Amino acid sequence: MSHIIVDGYNLIGIFHRDPEKARRELITDLSQYRKLTGHNITVVFDGHGGMSATDKRSMEAGVEVIFTRIGKRADDLIIELSRKLAQSAIVISSDREVADSVWRNGSVPVKSEVFADILEQRLSGGFDLEEEGWETDSGGVKGRGRKPSKRERAIMRAVKKL
Repeated sequence: MSHIIVDGYNLIGIFHRDPEKARRELITDLSQYRKLTGHNITVVFDGHGGMSATDKRSMEAGVEVIFTRIGKRADDLIIELSRKLAQSAIVISSDREVADSVWRNGSVPVKSEVFADILEQRLSGGFDLEEEGWETDSGGVKGRGRKPSKRERAIMRAVKKL
């Protein structure tokens, strides 16, 4: 079973007028996704707006929600969590620094845009990897094609788990 760690604001985007509403909608969607897939899910948000000296953790509809303490970035906590969970973690973030760090920790990074598409498809009733542009076989092509890198193969395996 995979543990999915989500960079909350990275997945939501920064252009929402109502970040509280966007967070609630994301948590609701992740909860429904968890029920469909059985994955453990942790979503991490920067807690800069709060004045807490400790990380604020709660469970909401089966999803662990974490707001970081003052002075700690969500990115740093995500990297720390990926270090603890190592190979069982799939980290959802388009942040290059986060992706590189979690990869070194043994976790697999998946871009937020890719996960957003998967999340939308799963919640609307289905997801077909090939239809979404993820090749699952060679398609009968003859000759030596470019073999995906170790990193690309790991990401494809992680996406199949999602």
